[in-house]
Amino acid sequence: MRAGPPKASKLAVIKHRGPYSPASDFYKGIRETLVETHAGGHSKSYLIAQASARATNVRKAAHYPAIAAEHCRWWGRKYLCWFDPPRATWSSNGVSVSVNPELGLIINGTEHVLKLHFKDQPLARHRIAVGLELMGAALAITRPGAVFGILDIRRRRVHPYLHNAVMQAQLAAETAYIASLWPHI
Repeated sequence: MRAGPPKASKLAVIKHRGPYSPASDFYKGIRETLVETHAGGHSKSYLIAQASARATNVRKAAHYPAIAAEHCRWWGRKYLCWFDPPRATWSSNGVSVSVNPELGLIINGTEHVLKLHFKDQPLARHRIAVGLELMGAALAITRPGAVFGILDIRRRRVHPYLHNAVMQAQLAAETAYIASLWPHI
């Protein structure tokens, strides 16, 4: 999403940041609560109670219950049934990206594989397009006929995947840039 020196700087940060740490994952608790709620066939009231219980500090207490409430509003009267979402790795030019959607839900009879967006700020269109193209390219073969999407919880909206050949070419070009620069940063 960046160009020139800021892009190279961001790649250096990514390369040297170290492995994933659950302690630095602000939304981990609410993400697990949502998965647990749907996978266990629990109710909206369970989700609300668990979101509050997992808000272990003041910052989380300001966000987790609100996220749970917005998710319940999105849920509405939909009939939801859980399935394990597929996971895969997308690769191009020697660069690999893990694609791990959180939710696999049959919504009113149609399979949906959803990546969750929790932040207050709306997702920019180009970020949505990149995420959806990665999901579609990596996962479409695993669940033919499923709707792949990003669920923007705060705005209660699913952004569905629509194949975009230009975006696919752009992703390949970006991975060529990353592969070329990676050894030098």
